[in-house]
Amino acid sequence: MKNLSISVAIAGICIGSLLSLPANAGTWRQTTIADFLTGVMDSTTVTDTVGGELELALRTTKILDDFQVDAGTPGYDQSPHISSDSPGNFVVVWDVWGADYDVYAQRFTRDGVKIGPNFKVNDDTTNSNQHSPSVFVDADGDFVVVWTDGRMEENNIYAQLYDSSGAPQGPNFEVDGATWNAPGFSSVSGDPEGNFVVAWTDWRSGQGDIYARRYTKDGQPLGEGFMVNDDSGASQKNPQVWVAVDGGFVITWNDGRNLGWQSLDVYAQIYDSNGIAQGGNFRVNEVIGRADSPFISGGPGGDFIISWTDGRDDTGEVYAQRFTGDAQFVGPNFRVSYVDEETGVNLSGDVAVNRRGHFLIVWNWVAESSKEDIYAQLYNLSGFPQLGNFIVNKYINRGGSCARVANRGTDSFTIARTGHYEWHIVACQWSYFRCPQGIFQSVVYDVGDTTTWQSIEWKGLEPESTSLEIQMRASDSAFSAEDTLPQWVPMDNGQSSALPSGRYVQYQALLETQSKRATPILYEITLRNTSGVEPFPADEMIPKYFSLAQNYPNPFNSATLIRYTVPDRDRGGRPHHTTLKIYNILGEEVITLVDKKQRVGRYEVVWDGRDRQGKEVKSGIYLCSLTVDDFKEVRKMVLIR
Repeated sequence: MKNLSISVAIAGICIGSLLSLPANAGTWRQTTIADFLTGVMDSTTVTDTVGGELELALRTTKILDDFQVDAGTPGYDQSPHISSDSPGNFVVVWDVWGADYDVYAQRFTRDGVKIGPNFKVNDDTTNSNQHSPSVFVDADGDFVVVWTDGRMEENNIYAQLYDSSGAPQGPNFEVDGATWNAPGFSSVSGDPEGNFVVAWTDWRSGQGDIYARRYTKDGQPLGEGFMVNDDSGASQKNPQVWVAVDGGFVITWNDGRNLGWQSLDVYAQIYDSNGIAQGGNFRVNEVIGRADSPFISGGPGGDFIISWTDGRDDTGEVYAQRFTGDAQFVGPNFRVSYVDEETGVNLSGDVAVNRRGHFLIVWNWVAESSKEDIYAQLYNLSGFPQLGNFIVNKYINRGGSCARVANRGTDSFTIARTGHYEWHIVACQWSYFRCPQGIFQSVVYDVGDTTTWQSIEWKGLEPESTSLEIQMRASDSAFSAEDTLPQWVPMDNGQSSALPSGRYVQYQALLETQSKRATPILYEITLRNTSGVEPFPADEMIPKYFSLAQNYPNPFNSATLIRYTVPDRDRGGRPHHTTLKIYNILGEEVITLVDKKQRVGRYEVVWDGRDRQGKEVKSGIYLCSLTVDDFKEVRKMVLIR
């Protein structure tokens, strides 16, 4: 009788702190990752395989406590905005209300050290009002500031260019290109080279429309301003723009076309690098008429995220939506804010996506008692929340308002806000690191009959400082991953006696490393019995539908994990002919990953970015095609070398 083995191959898994995930953690379970790592049946071996690095838990830590941005001169400092260059050096802009409104700015190193004093941005010397600034800093540190300006009696949008030393490049210049059109709030973003796009609310038609204008890095306009919204019968406001690495851009705004000005939606429009609209306007929020104040950011692969304040729960909560670069929804709208305090409202703040694809959303929580805190939520590149909401401000219930966030290099963020009582501009910095400890938990396997387990062993533990404890449990009665019984039994490596017996079996690995920035790695766990019966996941893990999940990570630069399911579909357990192929954007086959009959189950395959000859393929868009009998599904993947 041949031995039966169940093994797990784990490559670079950060597997920790799952118990602290909030209840909104998508399909993740609070005590198991069995929904992600599941049995792959092949002959008499079950293998759980993960390719690449999974960051299931990222821990945040404050690296620079609250510090004052403005100089403390008389006046009310408010409405901050922040942007950073590639290393994380940043610029904060805000408006100061004294005898009139003026726009000020301050440059900082990535470590929060001021570079020179505060400086006034608008060069107007009258008592007119300038307010609501926005700033964009390119990869080299050059920057542009835009704002609403009243020097012409009615409001216009003005801008000012600066080089990386903070020297102004020419005078203030008008953006909107029309007189007496009373434009509203504006937003600016650009590509790494410094070419930029300005968006604003414009009233030239007698109602609010969203307009935008493109510029080269030296401030030369690329054509006239153009209207973004394709609706002409309602008002729009509060635009935000994000420009991708390739110069394409997305504009999002509040839109009253469905239920009117008092019950708004969030809409968006994407453009290519030539400023040509790609498709029409599209609605972001799933529940009509309950969305306000959108913000947007995106990653190097072109995917982007929009966050907003949402009233679908009859309270103000922060929601968000992930998109691919061609505006395909990645999953449904998801709730961000889970503030467990007294009754209050969560006001949308800002979102920043870094080069790794991790993103941070910040917002303002306001209680009925007027308490205020700035909250934040960190997400990994798969869009899963990490550890729950956390308070950003130093003094609890005195957080302030108008939180804005920018990247500080790769693994940290700078957050600016208006202070609670003092009416100053305050900033702080937060970093995060991969979890140094955690739990990997297998599915519950159904072996099909009472089984005596023969041995358990593991190998490939990294780094050297990592400790590992394996636990196992088994029973003849069915149990789920969430059940507390049967009890876990500690195992030694290579143990071949005193193993629990039973038809149903599960194991888990507890890892911990002494290095705060290391990722615990365990390459293989093998569990053997002598029954010769091929196991399969217990009933609650058997999929009911065919499905091809989005590859992870996406975009990717070396390897990516592809997950799919094969249900029984009333075929009495007979296998299905399954093919999984990769095609290029021209429809040419690159490689066949799977071409065989497979039983019911959840499967995972790693594609290493190579073709059938073993050669690395070029960066670009690829199509993953799953065919199981008459079922077919295709997913788009982005490879970035």
